[in-house]
Amino acid sequence: MKRLLVAALCAPLVALAQTYPSPTFNNMTVNGTATITNATFTNPPSFPGGIAISSLANIAANTVLANVTSATAGVTAFAMPSCSAAGNALTYTSGTGFTCATGLASLASPTFTGTPAAPTATTGTNTTQIATTAFVNSSITGMSTSTFGTLYLAWFNSLPTTLPASAGVLWNNGGVLSKS
Repeated sequence: MKRLLVAALCAPLVALAQTYPSPTFNNMTVNGTATITNATFTNPPSFPGGIAISSLANIAANTVLANVTSATAGVTAFAMPSCSAAGNALTYTSGTGFTCATGLASLASPTFTGTPAAPTATTGTNTTQIATTAFVNSSITGMSTSTFGTLYLAWFNSLPTTLPASAGVLWNNGGVLSKS
């Protein structure tokens, strides 16, 4: 009878009992962020792309972990160049890594050195884009001397024939400058 009573009392405990997962995880994949405190690893963890834990050791300031050689080797500490001067910019080149490009012009009031080049617009373009010397040369070459004469004559005819005395203009009167 005692056994029957104990079995009747324990049956609900077994039926309604909850199981808890083991604190040991094998082949775990984490999507997102995981905060792990006081973890013990029996084997060193590995990451996609062959990044070794030894590559994630403490590194100096202004240093990043990178694979700048594009090789299959793991990442290494790479010292970032300082590009704090005006006209400098951090650039990346495959196989070389980050370098500091110097002598760059800012967008606001740039100063160009050397021989800057720009695309040449087609003759007859009438926009606010930059006109290169090649564009100006082709535009002038396309004009005839009669066009120049017509332009000059139109300009000359637009000039006033006399100036008022109040204009304060100096006149060359037979080699003597006088104000009239």
